[in-house]
Amino acid sequence: MLELVRVRAFAIIEELEVHFAPGFNVLTGETGAGKSILVEALHLVLGGRAQADSVRTGAEEAEVQALFRPRDPGECDARLQRLGLPAAGTELVVRRSVQREGRSRAWVNGALATAAQLQAATRALLDISGQHEHVGLLDAALHLDLLDSHAQLAGLREDFSRAFAALSAAERARAQLDSDESQRAQRADWLKFQLDELEKAAPEAGEDERAQAGRGALGDGILHHHTRQRFSRTMGAPALHENARSNSGMFTKRPLTRYLPGECASVRARARRSSGRWCSQAHCA
Repeated sequence: MLELVRVRAFAIIEELEVHFAPGFNVLTGETGAGKSILVEALHLVLGGRAQADSVRTGAEEAEVQALFRPRDPGECDARLQRLGLPAAGTELVVRRSVQREGRSRAWVNGALATAAQLQAATRALLDISGQHEHVGLLDAALHLDLLDSHAQLAGLREDFSRAFAALSAAERARAQLDSDESQRAQRADWLKFQLDELEKAAPEAGEDERAQAGRGALGDGILHHHTRQRFSRTMGAPALHENARSNSGMFTKRPLTRYLPGECASVRARARRSSGRWCSQAHCA
């Protein structure tokens, strides 16, 4: 049953708290007193559509809370568990808020929930009867419950539910075993493929070390090649021509050999003794 409703900043209601007692409760008042607004607040907390114009003028958020005491706490907890919500026990507390821009949030027993979860959690807890309203008798999801209750089959239905749950668990276990067998066969095929590849490669002892040594030698050769290229670009063309005196006293054009810095002194000494081959100081700069 519905025990308490608390409304804040909803429509023309600033703040209101209504307690309901067991039995028949009546809300009376003249037209415009706010009776229908309380019914709309109940619609909202039961998962109805949230509208931005329901927020009171001057407020940023409207809020409605309701406290229910389920007739069948076990069935209510089972429904909440299927929805992924915390159990209610003897009390179910739901809360719904609507912001000025139209966004809404809902809570069931303190856990955040969607509007669909809120509607499913409060199903069969309260019927609102009125013009163009849907009641529990028109909800096909409740027809089986009503039939079983009328036939007094609650105990038999519980036994069937437990047997069906056990059968479903056994089927899931069998499906898991079949899946494991398939995975083992796939892994065996993969391991066989890897073994075949290793046999085709025919690895030898020390092969990794030899490959590493060869890689190092190749890297040194590439480095030496690049170093020579950089040196050639820095020093200019590999051969120059300058006037050199020959043994016969004639000036001729001879190619001038280029040397690395530091070799110039010994080269100049040998060049003076030779027949015309010499190296200038500017050339070795």
